[in-house]
Amino acid sequence: MAWPWTVTQMLATAFVCFGGYFFVHGLVRLFRRNPEQRWHQVPGKIVTSEVEFTREIYRAKIGYRYHFQGMPFEGSGIAPIQAWSSFRSTAAHFVGKYPVGQEVTVYVNPANPGNTVLEPQQQPIAAITDMLLGIAMGVCGFLGWLTSGP
Repeated sequence: MAWPWTVTQMLATAFVCFGGYFFVHGLVRLFRRNPEQRWHQVPGKIVTSEVEFTREIYRAKIGYRYHFQGMPFEGSGIAPIQAWSSFRSTAAHFVGKYPVGQEVTVYVNPANPGNTVLEPQQQPIAAITDMLLGIAMGVCGFLGWLTSGP
């Protein structure tokens, strides 16, 4: 008995599914109020602040320590949707904003104290980017399915 789908059809289906995920994630993030703004605010301290460069992508690598309910934790989340860029200046902006030793306010998810952010913001550009990525992946998957043959 032959497998009913070709490899191309399976990849196309995966692209459509991932595209749907990214589109819905971006859409929800765009229109939902930020839950991070209601998280617990605790003091923290920046312990790592550097620009990381891998595979043509720049990312601000910010690490901080904080205590939540008497337990020590370490975090690295800057904003709800993590961003990276092909421009060093974007990552350098955050490194300059959060130098080592700086005292910061850390927003801690009370249900998961390891889930934190420094900037609980709406991030409409990142949400729209997620949506556009989802559309692009979905279209590629759909076209891949159409061209995969009988």
